[in-house]
Amino acid sequence: MNTDELEILDKEYPTSFLETLFEHNQRIVHVKIQALDWQERVLREIQGIVRNGTYGADGSSNVRRNLSLTFSTRDRENVKIISYLTPGVKINLFIGLENLTTMYREDKIIWFPMGIFVLTEPTLSHTTESTQLTISAQDKMSMLNGTLGGKLTTPISFTQRVNGTTVSMPWREIFLNTAILFGNEDPAKVVVDSVPDYIQEYTQVKSVGGLKDTFIHVNAPAQVDGERIITRAWSPTIPETEIKFSKNERLYKLRRFGPLDPIASNSSNIEPYMKDVGETVTSVFDDIVEALSNTHEYFYTRKGDLIFQPIPNYINQTFDPDEDEGLGYFSYELNMEDFIPNYLGLPFTYDFSNKKTITRYDNNPTYTNIKNDFVVTSSTGQILEIAIDDRPEIREIKEWFIGVAKDFNAASPQMSFIQKDGVQREPYNPLTNTVPFEFREAVKGKSPVYVDVPLDKIPWQVALGLKNYYIRNIYGGASPWILPRWGQECESMIFKYTASADKTSYNPNTGIFNPANIYIGEPWLAGYPISQSASTETETEQLDYSNPIFTAVGDPAFWSYYLDLIDTKTALGKYSIALIGKRQETAHSEMATTLFRTNPTEMVVVTETELAELGGDSILDDLKAQSQAYAVIKDINDQLFLPEALTGEDKGRVPYVNITGDPAKLQELKYAYQFTGGGFSVNVGGKFEGSFLTNEDGVGNEKDANIFITNYTYKHPITKVTYTQTTTSQIQAPWYYQNEDSNKDDFTEYAFLAFILNKNSRCPGSGSSNHFALIKHNDKGQWFYGQGNKWTQFTFNANTDVIVAVAEQTVYKGEYTFGSHRIDVFNDLFNIRDSKLGDMFTVDGAVDCFSTIRNLIYQRTNTADVITLSVLPVYSLEPNTLIYVEDEETEIMGMYMITGYTINLNTQGTPLMNITAVKANPRI
Repeated sequence: MNTDELEILDKEYPTSFLETLFEHNQRIVHVKIQALDWQERVLREIQGIVRNGTYGADGSSNVRRNLSLTFSTRDRENVKIISYLTPGVKINLFIGLENLTTMYREDKIIWFPMGIFVLTEPTLSHTTESTQLTISAQDKMSMLNGTLGGKLTTPISFTQRVNGTTVSMPWREIFLNTAILFGNEDPAKVVVDSVPDYIQEYTQVKSVGGLKDTFIHVNAPAQVDGERIITRAWSPTIPETEIKFSKNERLYKLRRFGPLDPIASNSSNIEPYMKDVGETVTSVFDDIVEALSNTHEYFYTRKGDLIFQPIPNYINQTFDPDEDEGLGYFSYELNMEDFIPNYLGLPFTYDFSNKKTITRYDNNPTYTNIKNDFVVTSSTGQILEIAIDDRPEIREIKEWFIGVAKDFNAASPQMSFIQKDGVQREPYNPLTNTVPFEFREAVKGKSPVYVDVPLDKIPWQVALGLKNYYIRNIYGGASPWILPRWGQECESMIFKYTASADKTSYNPNTGIFNPANIYIGEPWLAGYPISQSASTETETEQLDYSNPIFTAVGDPAFWSYYLDLIDTKTALGKYSIALIGKRQETAHSEMATTLFRTNPTEMVVVTETELAELGGDSILDDLKAQSQAYAVIKDINDQLFLPEALTGEDKGRVPYVNITGDPAKLQELKYAYQFTGGGFSVNVGGKFEGSFLTNEDGVGNEKDANIFITNYTYKHPITKVTYTQTTTSQIQAPWYYQNEDSNKDDFTEYAFLAFILNKNSRCPGSGSSNHFALIKHNDKGQWFYGQGNKWTQFTFNANTDVIVAVAEQTVYKGEYTFGSHRIDVFNDLFNIRDSKLGDMFTVDGAVDCFSTIRNLIYQRTNTADVITLSVLPVYSLEPNTLIYVEDEETEIMGMYMITGYTINLNTQGTPLMNITAVKANPRI
């Protein structure tokens, strides 16, 4: 084949010309086959031999194209076709239309590439009347999914070594390596689209005891209080040294997008991402699709390229927050347009309205698929319900309350439920547009509390719940048939304190709307946003779901049940409960831990080590180019904790009982002692890196009452100054007990190991450590240090000196009183340890019920309107693209998305194309 012919096969034509070509009143169809070797080089070209066949394209399958052809048995050169259509040959199929238009006259035949195929089942038939060859073929995915090939012959571990550590490869590299190394695909023909090397993963900062609530820059002003862990930061609006984040804040954690890194330890074990012998290449691809929340697909294009890309149905993607800023998955404000796809970005490929090329229209909606009440439950007990139904309007509910006020007044006995405190109230106040609600029931000694709820400042759910509350109390709970639809559900969403059974205490219910937060003072009056007055005819509410009208300061992690309605007036209204009855769909999400995913702070946090593994400063450059704020934090930071000696069985005896301080409240440890005429309090703890050995000399020999100390580093708990000794040292305890008090029972003599500032000058002869000495005090508050075999008095400096351990000797009473002369117990009191800052983030709340329910709504509504068209073939059409169709008789009108099609390839008669498509509803 010459170069000119190749250029014609790959030539691109404008849509206007193709429409003219496809709609011409004459058609002469040609079918061309190229036989390719395994490297997809053309071996020979065959024309004029196809008798009939079928070509199919399925937009939901990874095997995107299937082919069945019936040939003459010999080509134009009288060579048997079966002789060169062998298992080692691929087929490149082209369909051509003779150009009978007045445009592009230089191209006599307009060729359309239909795909590269691999033979699966050839059949050579010979009868008394004819001989023919029939082949079945699939696109090249059959070589990767196990149909013809693609099974792994050895176990594969998708890991790599980075800085001496075994880590998992990113998903992008896993896809490329799998396709090229194990799928034997040409690297130039593998295209990976929208699979990031790293992602901004939704996360929450844990509440970690022993760390301050706020994390600030290491160079933040001295007066700013917080854990100084941020080493580098950038924001488009905040100076670097002012950037900070806090415990429980939700933000983004930057991490490499791949399987979890392998870990093997006593506490946890994560196996590397592996595939076993016999598993398929496509099983790897499927795992990557799942990691991307099933928002991506892989298939072979018409030109034989293996492509991995987002599924073009425009359901919002959930794996990457940057993909869609308005995504309900990341913002718990209910935006109904997120329930169905946005087709506006899809390519509009063909207009089938008023076309004579269509021979048949079929409108065959799948009514059994339609649902209109969707309920999703989470593993932590939350329930989210979204239904398609008539949504009550505040204006209508207000008119109902006005009617109640006409029928009843403050003197009516039916109004006793809003007068339990003895105060007469009207059911509706027209001056303030409010209705009273019993927010807190009466308990012993306390009257009930009523709040006036303004109807023009509340969501419709609160208004309907109030209506339900009034109907129940006016007409009695025994008349459920008069309650409004969804009224009971909405009333359950209103927060209220209910009295306990014995009327002694309050029990808060699980409602999420707190009317007291609306009722009590400013600033809600000035700041609560609605788009326009809720009493207008066409009001539209745009609520701020972080407003304190909601309990727990608007945090949906604390909400247990939420209901919202897609109104009948919207595009999905034809499926509403009001029109076709309730059709419920339920689902349970094991992964979900919240109803809605809270909107996070727009900041990325990454540790210094994580940043280096991701690629270093180039990652920060990328973030800055995207105007994305970031904070690089230290890998390790000091964390306060309570020593084991203060938590176990010793905590109740002397001297441990005299040590106080709660690290969870960031309190330092103090040892306090009271004596006649005074007392003292001294510091305890610090951070120590090294080891202690007792009753030995460090080389394996016993040495009574000796403390051997390895080389060490010690950090002062107050000044944070670090002290180091690079040699080993020893301290001898001067244990002895003279027969002074033979009447005294057995007891424990204790002393403290202490950090003594300028120890060598203040405590000479106290051992070879430069910083530590053994000390004790008497019942008069006087301090002594161990000097050789005696205790020598000295002055303990409560500002600089620190107790770091307790050493104990047991003293026995017999005929003579004597001590063990050993260190029987040694308990360190260090209270500062390393905290791995990369571990203080959790993804709790990252998976929510809303992300499940929005997919259910799409599957059970948007895919219900199915049509099929029989048309003269439009060979350029692809699955998952848009067409426009109109047919008054079958009530087909609007945009439809092609899900698949088949083309008849017969050379006799009129070949047809049968298209299946679903209605592309506009966004609500």
